[in-house]
Amino acid sequence: MATRRAQECRVDFSGALNSGDFEKTLAEIRGARRSRGRFTFDLDGTTFAQLDVLVSLLFVCNELCAEGNAVTLQWAETKVRTYADRIGFFEHLAEEVTVIPDRPAGRLYRRYRSNNQQILEMTALPPGDDRQAAGDALTSLNDSLAANLDGAASDKVIADIWTFASEALDNIFEHADARRAGVVAAQRYESPTRGSRLQLVIADAGLGVLSTLRDGNPQAASLPDRELLLAAFREGLSRKKDRGRGCGLVLCAQVAARYGANLTVRSGEMWAMLVTKSAKTGISIGIFNDEVAPVVGTQITLELYLDRLAGHG
Repeated sequence: MATRRAQECRVDFSGALNSGDFEKTLAEIRGARRSRGRFTFDLDGTTFAQLDVLVSLLFVCNELCAEGNAVTLQWAETKVRTYADRIGFFEHLAEEVTVIPDRPAGRLYRRYRSNNQQILEMTALPPGDDRQAAGDALTSLNDSLAANLDGAASDKVIADIWTFASEALDNIFEHADARRAGVVAAQRYESPTRGSRLQLVIADAGLGVLSTLRDGNPQAASLPDRELLLAAFREGLSRKKDRGRGCGLVLCAQVAARYGANLTVRSGEMWAMLVTKSAKTGISIGIFNDEVAPVVGTQITLELYLDRLAGHG
């Protein structure tokens, strides 16, 4: 629940947070974004937070700081904060953010980085056309995929997921015009009820796919956000008229459909889970929330259930 006093806004998160729950709660800061102020996010009551949630939180905090707001994270020593420290959250968090009771020194990230291939820690993607950074990130990701999917997927499956990541990363350089670094990260989760699953998150702090699609494309400019997002992933709608442009997002959708994966996209004021049927039909419909707190950039999350990969050769 958010409370406002003058230009102050406090948001309390609790329980186990998935991306949809997080966005619904975070939406309460929409009104407070109209003027500079103080934002406090209380995470003391959180018991679990997925990788994509922590990436979203990171980008929201950094953007609020870039806008000149004062940002505080109230975050007691819990398993969620320990996990955030382990994957490098605090390494990428703006120095201006106040963490109460204290800011972890990053010791877990520095001590254990790269020693568990079931985790690809948050890896920075510098702003600008730094293709070498993207290449290095993809190499690290490929090693992580091979380790995570060993025995659960064929080389072809691993190659397809790598293609997904490559196309999503390329989207950053084609569309982002980012002023701050993006990140790529991956995590394998084990659950007695949901089985083994792999979550891959790629996010940038640029203009956002919806904004850039509308730039110079009259067809895109006339479409509402929902239709525009679907057109990008279904039909390859692009801001550029060059043949072959826009196919990357279609390939991302096809990979998600082929393996029955969850595909979520966050851009501007839109959060969407794109529902897939098959590799042939690709994206069918979307489950949308278009009342989220506006944040620059684009975040794409692929969540694979490993038991669905069997039989794909």
